[in-house]
Amino acid sequence: MADRGQHNASTIAVHKSALHTIAEEQAHIAAPNPLDAPKVKRLLAGIAADRAALEQSRRAANPQNAPLTFDLVRALRPRYEGSQHGRMLFALVALAVAGCSRLSELLGSAKYPERRLRARQIAFYADAEGRIAVAPSPGARADTPHHLELRLDITKTDQGRRGTVKVISARSAVEAVWRHLCDGGQRGDDAAFGAVSTTALVRSVRAELTAIGRADVAAQTGGRSFRRGAASTLSAMGADDADIAALGWAPNSTVGRSHYANDPGVQRARALAINAQMERAVGAARSL
Repeated sequence: MADRGQHNASTIAVHKSALHTIAEEQAHIAAPNPLDAPKVKRLLAGIAADRAALEQSRRAANPQNAPLTFDLVRALRPRYEGSQHGRMLFALVALAVAGCSRLSELLGSAKYPERRLRARQIAFYADAEGRIAVAPSPGARADTPHHLELRLDITKTDQGRRGTVKVISARSAVEAVWRHLCDGGQRGDDAAFGAVSTTALVRSVRAELTAIGRADVAAQTGGRSFRRGAASTLSAMGADDADIAALGWAPNSTVGRSHYANDPGVQRARALAINAQMERAVGAARSL
C-alpha cells in the first residue's frame, strides 16, 4: 500500500482504523492490538512526509482543481436547462458541491464501479426533522422538499462500511435533484445519474464555464473542484474549520459528533442550517 504516489497516509490510516476496530471487537484475549505498534505509526508518518513532497510537485506541474463555488454553480444553471440530460448534469453538479462530495461517492470509479449512487440512496423530506418522507413522481415536480439525505454505503473515510448520511438543504441542489428524479423516473437500484463519468462531467462543466465567460476557472477545473468549492463557499460565508470538516465528513461522522452535541437531532439541525446558507454565499475566501 505504500507504493509512492498510490495512497495517502490518511487513506491508509482509515483502513488501519477499520482493522483496529475489527481486531478489538473480535479479540478473545487481552492482548495488545498489533496496529498500535510504534512501527506502524512510524510507517504512516514516513508515507505522509513522502506523499506531501510528491503532491507539492504534482500541483506545481498541474494547477487544476480550482474551487467550483456555489455561486458559480447557480450561474451555470441556465446553460443546462435546455434538455433533460442537461438538467441531470446540473443536478449532479449542484449535489456534488452542496454535499461536499467526492465525485467517486456519486459516480463510482473505474476501480469501484459499484459505488455509483443509486436512486434508493437519495431520500427526500418535507420537514426539517426528517419525519415526513416524500417520493419523487411526475405529478410532484413542483413541490420541492425541505431537504434531502444521501445515504452512502461506503466512502473513503468509512472503510468499515458503517454507512454515512449527508443532509443537504441548499435549495438549488434539492430542487435540481428532485426535478431530475421526478422527470427521469429513476427508482430503487437505478443509477441516480445514469452512466455519466467523472471525465464527462468535468469536461461539460469546463465547457459551460467557458461559455459564461469564466474560462479562467474552466482551465483549472478538475475532479476535486467540487469538494473544494464546497469548502470555499462555506468559508466565504463565515463557517469555521470545524463546521466545514463536520459537513465535509458528514454530520454523523466522528468529526461531527465531537464538534456538535452528541445528539443526532442537534447534528441534523446544525448541518441543515449551515448548508442552506450556501444559497446566500457569494465568492470564496479560500479552498481546502
